[in-house]
Amino acid sequence: MFHFKRLRDRLITWVIGGVFIVLILITATTYVVVRNALQDEVQQRVLNLVQTKVGTVDGFFREVGKIPVVLASASAVDQENDEMLLRARIREVLNANPAVYGSTVAFEPYTFYPTQKYFSPYYSRTEDWEGLNYVQLGSDDYVYFRDWEWYTGPRSTSGLYWSLPYFDEGAGNIWMVTASYPVYRDGKFTAVATVDVPIDDIKESVAGLSVGDKGYTVMFDRTGGIVAASGIPGLEEGASIYNWITVVNEPEVGAVFDAVLSNKEGVAAVPDAVNREKRAWAIYTSIPSTDWHVVTFVSVSEMLAPVTTISLGILGISMVGLMVLIILISFASNTITRPIETLRAEAAAIAGGDFARRVPVETDDEIGAMSQAFNRMTEELESLVTGLEQRVAERTHGLQAAAEVSRATTSIRDLDKLLPQVVDLILERFELYYAGLFLLDEAREFAVLRAGTGAAGEAMLARGHRLRAGGDSMIGLCVSRDQARIALDVGEEAVRFNNPFLPDTHSEMALPLHSHGQVIGALSVQSSETAAFDEADIAVIQTMADQVAAAIDNARLFAETQATLQDMETLQRRYLGQAWESYLQEHEATSYETARPGAALDDLSPSEAQVAVVRRDATVLTNKGETGVDYSSLVAPILLRGEVIGVLGLQDDASRQWSNDEIALVKSIIEQMSLAAENLRLLDETQRRATREQIVARVTARMRETLDVDAVLQAAVREMGEAMGVHDLAIQLELDDQDEDHLQ
Repeated sequence: MFHFKRLRDRLITWVIGGVFIVLILITATTYVVVRNALQDEVQQRVLNLVQTKVGTVDGFFREVGKIPVVLASASAVDQENDEMLLRARIREVLNANPAVYGSTVAFEPYTFYPTQKYFSPYYSRTEDWEGLNYVQLGSDDYVYFRDWEWYTGPRSTSGLYWSLPYFDEGAGNIWMVTASYPVYRDGKFTAVATVDVPIDDIKESVAGLSVGDKGYTVMFDRTGGIVAASGIPGLEEGASIYNWITVVNEPEVGAVFDAVLSNKEGVAAVPDAVNREKRAWAIYTSIPSTDWHVVTFVSVSEMLAPVTTISLGILGISMVGLMVLIILISFASNTITRPIETLRAEAAAIAGGDFARRVPVETDDEIGAMSQAFNRMTEELESLVTGLEQRVAERTHGLQAAAEVSRATTSIRDLDKLLPQVVDLILERFELYYAGLFLLDEAREFAVLRAGTGAAGEAMLARGHRLRAGGDSMIGLCVSRDQARIALDVGEEAVRFNNPFLPDTHSEMALPLHSHGQVIGALSVQSSETAAFDEADIAVIQTMADQVAAAIDNARLFAETQATLQDMETLQRRYLGQAWESYLQEHEATSYETARPGAALDDLSPSEAQVAVVRRDATVLTNKGETGVDYSSLVAPILLRGEVIGVLGLQDDASRQWSNDEIALVKSIIEQMSLAAENLRLLDETQRRATREQIVARVTARMRETLDVDAVLQAAVREMGEAMGVHDLAIQLELDDQDEDHLQ
């Protein structure tokens, strides 16, 4: 990279470089825009050409398709089969429609004449198209009602049917298609009316769809059979288009033919399969009446050749203009850079923080005007920096206050301690006259003062100060309308409670406290100065109000959670106590003792156990044994989730000193022992419940094995006796007087 120190050199380099880049971009943009415009224009014109030609062909076939419909309709209303009338009608069709080569009405076997299997009078043009030939179609070698598409097609579809293109060898020796329409008499299929239409003119018109010297076109029927082709070497009429697609072996080309066979139309960019160039545009559409399809390929390089020529011309002109521009800029830069250098030096000093410096104004031209503007900008910048520093200091002070309130709200859970501390912080940090916090009562009728600063706050708290929600006060309107109320001059405020405890208030602000989308109270801040609050103060104090509302909600939830936990612990201890009391009543052994061989063990006295239960902690005692010898004992309650379920006592000589580690070990063992005991109790309870359920299931199953009442009762007695281990068991069925009266 070149590095130029002089402004003149940089100016020339930047301007020339920028202009060069702009010229390149203009040239490239022109090329792209012109190319895209020409591409869209060519594609649209070719598509219009194809659609126009296809519309003409489709219109021709639609008109011709009406002829067999009219012929079939006339034949359907004939009351009797009149051969002369029918033949005259067919000749009239040919005479009235020069585009039709031949026509017939072919009947079902033995329909026209009861003794004649085939009946299909066929008239066709002579070779010079001046006269008509007549022949009776149908024979055992030409079973038209069984083998030929022009007959079986309309019979199957019950509508107008166009056959696939075919070459009529031996007759007209021309390519044609047949339009057929079924004849119904009294709802019964009777015959087929047809017209044969030459398509040589249509095939020749395909050549007119090829665009440019490299364009080529193909027309094919619904099965892929080629009707006509132009510009594609080796593509024969009647062959399958799929063979050519296989030879080309280009998936994008195949996708175009799949799309058009699905009766879609449009334009697609595909590889040029004939000219072996990069790309070609494939414009494809369909002929609805005959379900034929047309695809025209246009060479992209041939169509866009003018774009390249135009782009090269623009680039040459741009280079000449660039050279002229270099000369002009070199001359002009010398007259501009000298005063700018002076301006740069002064600007550097000002940028260093010396706002007292000013740029000298020496001329009346643009440079002089720029110097004057620069001086004005320096003055405004100096004022802005000074004001900004002051605003930053004020904002920092407000954010520090908000941070302190946030710390208080996160560390204090007791509302009675939290709310006074919050209002004191707000009062102190914002140098206010008064700050108070109101909460709505349960009925949401009054906003009750919960915390207030100074002697006025204490006096109002002592009196139970409250304001009606929606009443004539800023707090009342704030909580009822869920809107902040700000009075920069309370003397001009229409709705305000004139508080005798706060006579020096001149500015007041009431901000709502929200919790879960609902107003729960309001924060009142008051100043002894007029217009004491600006937007920054309002934003910071509103933030603190939101923090306080969240803290209030958290404190309430914390209190509710603590109460719920205490209730749950009480219920759990009550359940454990009842469960263990029931368990111990069912077991004979409720105490256990062990001692070292040869050692005398005194029973754990009730007083020792009572000490452990009352103190709920391990306790060291010295007692006199039954033999009159003193001993030292360590007694500890067996606690299970706060409930005492037993006592563990350890005894040793009176000289024994129990260390803290030993006491901690005993506590750990007791903790594990209580959990193990609880698990054993639960296991025993589960096993007993499972046994009861098994017995009930077995007795129920035995009783359900029969539908006889006596057998059911006998089974119940037998199974219940075995399960309960009793010798005598009786079941007696009786009805009380009320039930007997009801049954009667």
